[in-house]
Amino acid sequence: MVDRGIPGPQLALVERWVDALRPISAVDVVWLESSLAADRANAASDVDVRMGIADDAYGQLWETDRTPLLAGLGEYLLLENTFVRALTSAGIIFELWAYRTSQLQDLELFEWKILLNRLPPGEPHFAQAASKPPAETWPEREPLSPEVVRRRMNFALVMMAEVPSCFYNHEPHALMLTLNIARDDLLQLMYRRIGLSYLKRAKHLSEILPAAWLEELEQTYPYPCAARLDQGAVVQALIETFRFQGYHLQALSEQAGGGFEPLWFWRLYEQMSQKLKAFI
Repeated sequence: MVDRGIPGPQLALVERWVDALRPISAVDVVWLESSLAADRANAASDVDVRMGIADDAYGQLWETDRTPLLAGLGEYLLLENTFVRALTSAGIIFELWAYRTSQLQDLELFEWKILLNRLPPGEPHFAQAASKPPAETWPEREPLSPEVVRRRMNFALVMMAEVPSCFYNHEPHALMLTLNIARDDLLQLMYRRIGLSYLKRAKHLSEILPAAWLEELEQTYPYPCAARLDQGAVVQALIETFRFQGYHLQALSEQAGGGFEPLWFWRLYEQMSQKLKAFI
């Protein structure tokens, strides 16, 4: 088993950052969420923190100028500004969201650890949120329909019809790009099947995808001993990738009530496979 490592730099960052917040009296409460709050963190974990700011200071500190709240981070690059997502000089992702203190009562949280609290005893009163499957926590927003399935199938058909051109034109790098796109599309189909917004929980695929699907993904990579830009390995990976796409498109079609044309898909798949196998 791989050693998860100790999130020492993350914990040191949190301690330094909280210390820098102490002079700001309007910061009423600060807490950790996610892996650091539940002792599940590893040496590359993000820092996920929340805070409650006194209502009369919220506009200035959060909506107008957040600089004082971030002073304890040291050198950082702001990556997202609707909330705070920052990259520190130590290579740590730091995420922060703030609430008005009046909004904290009975806020539902999954896991938390209080770092700073100036509120009266017994506050804040957080409610324990019920555990939900990932697809309920981060659901795919676009409703599944036959039109959605057909659109995804049409994209796969265009790719299968055109991919042999990369071989005929001796474009090995274009082949790798095509394989990357096809593999990404396969992963999107898998996410659609479980109803999860794409790339959510991407660091935990073994927790959200069935083992059989993970085995499928393994087969879409050129075999480990393949030389760089090995044509035969890329051919096999492409054939497998589109085969699995067909299976998942069929399943999505059954779920959506249509949209997949098996005759057209599998006929083109066989035609593509025969052309590609000539390059092995």
